[in-house]
Amino acid sequence: IDEFEYYAQQCFENFGDLVKKWFSAVEAGITIKLGYQFMNHPPFVSDFKRFTQAMFNWFLCNAKFVRAFKQANITGDVGTLHVVHTTYPMGSRSEDIEAANIEDMLDRRVYLDVYIKGEIPSDVWDFWKKHNVTPNFEESDLQLIKDNTITLLGLNYYSVSRVRAPQFAKNPNAPLHLNHFVEHMQSPAGGRKAYGREIYEKGLLDALYSIRDEYDNF
Repeated sequence: IDEFEYYAQQCFENFGDLVKKWFSAVEAGITIKLGYQFMNHPPFVSDFKRFTQAMFNWFLCNAKFVRAFKQANITGDVGTLHVVHTTYPMGSRSEDIEAANIEDMLDRRVYLDVYIKGEIPSDVWDFWKKHNVTPNFEESDLQLIKDNTITLLGLNYYSVSRVRAPQFAKNPNAPLHLNHFVEHMQSPAGGRKAYGREIYEKGLLDALYSIRDEYDNF
């Protein structure tokens, strides 16, 4: 975390007079999810506690990035770039709606709340505590996050996420995994696809509406 801050300081010192819009990372949440749950990125593990710890560590990295930007007295904007997969429940069952809420909470809302509001949502804390995966942190870390929110947000949108509650009970001996809460589905109508992803323009519109409605049109 401190090395990331040092790297940011060097960037601001050497390029602050040339660059006016700064992003701490591109899709950090995806890298964390794929690295600590789905084993597609380093460190190639599936460990929910390490997943939440990596997430929290990233929040600290981003906050220190913003703090370094402010300390450098650069004229411009500082932020990050996040990917949004607008999540829709497949059906109206309460458990499917809950599955969609969990995915949205851990994929989108926890990141945007930290970036824009400077706080981790209360339901995320509740989820972490319930499943014994609360990351290690100091109280001063929360103040650091609170004091260093972004002024610029970039969004990438590729496709939607259609989910339902898992149809089969998890193995009680299996380690905790995101798939224990959410099962991903294909559009019932088929739909157009590109690179295996559903093309759904309304998903982008709904993502932008969520920024408008939940984050005061940030």
